[in-house]
This record gives sequence, C-alpha cells and structure tokens, in this order.
Amino acid sequence: QQHLYLMGLYQLALINLRSENYEISEKYCLDALKIMEDYVDPLHLLMWIYFIRKDYDKTKEICNRFLRAIEKNFNRDSFNLLILNKLGSDYEAYYILGEIAKDEQDFPGAKEYLLKSLQLNPYYWKSYHSLGEILMKEGDYKGASECFEYGIKYGYLNAEKYGTIGIKREDYSAMVREYKDALEMSVIKR
Repeated sequence: QQHLYLMGLYQLALINLRSENYEISEKYCLDALKIMEDYVDPLHLLMWIYFIRKDYDKTKEICNRFLRAIEKNFNRDSFNLLILNKLGSDYEAYYILGEIAKDEQDFPGAKEYLLKSLQLNPYYWKSYHSLGEILMKEGDYKGASECFEYGIKYGYLNAEKYGTIGIKREDYSAMVREYKDALEMSVIKR
C-alpha cells in the first residue's frame, strides 16, 4: 500500500502549497522523498516552493534532480502502482531555471532555458511572458510584443480550460500591459 501513502503525502503537499502553507507542503514533500527519492510529484512541488521563497540554490538543485527523476522514470523497467502526475512537466523546470537566470541578469542563459521550455511545451504562456520581458530589456520591442501576444493567447486559453488554477489574473493583466507597451515602443522605434 506504499503507493497510496506516497500519493496521499503528495496530495497533502499540494493542498498546502495552494493554500500557501509552504513549510507544511515542504514537510510532506520531504517525507515522501525519504521513501522514494525519485518521486517526481513532490520534487515538482519542492521546485516551486523554493522558487517562490527565492532560495535559488535549492531551486536549481531540485530542478536538476526533478529532470533526472523524469528521465529515470521514463527509462524504468519495473512497474509500480504509483500514479505520476508531473512526469511531463519538465518544461516547468526549464521555465524556473530561466526565471532564476533572468533574476541573476544572465539573459543569454535565461533565453536558452525559456526556449527549451517552449520547445517542450509551446503553449506555456509563462515562458512567453518571461522571454518577452527579456526582449523588452534588450530593446527588441517587436520580438517582445510577439512573445507577449503568444503569452496572451495561450494564457487566455489556459484560463478558459483550467479556470483560476491555471493562471493568476494579476499575472495575466501584467502581461497584457507589457504587450501594449512593447507594441507602442516598436511603433516609436520605427
């Protein structure tokens, strides 16, 4: 019955993450990982918890561990009853690594991670948004407006499909404002 216990720990961690009880969520994740060190779902949550806390060293470590765990699970020969919800979420790890690189002013590295994220999931609106912000800082207003346009399109579709779970309204509104700014700047630049 270990798989049920592990999935229960993950669900408790997820509930607490969504309630912004990060310490409790972290505890449940770590409890699950003591039992199964390559369990991708709690690794996914830890990645977000440490990113939200801006503990970038831990975030990078967990992102890389998460990516290795995904690869290991895809290549696993054995079968177990554990349901893995986040096996296809490697694009989120690359998005987070891109955000960290952007915060650290490593724009070439950030772009590389964000493009990898979009290669894995061309509908992930957050990666378009972040890439657009970088292009704005670099003065590529046309490129930025195109990124924001895709972000708006896919963010809207995501909100339609998943409701408020999929997209925070204030993040989406900020992207719409940035899109308008980028369009305005690209017209002025001409």
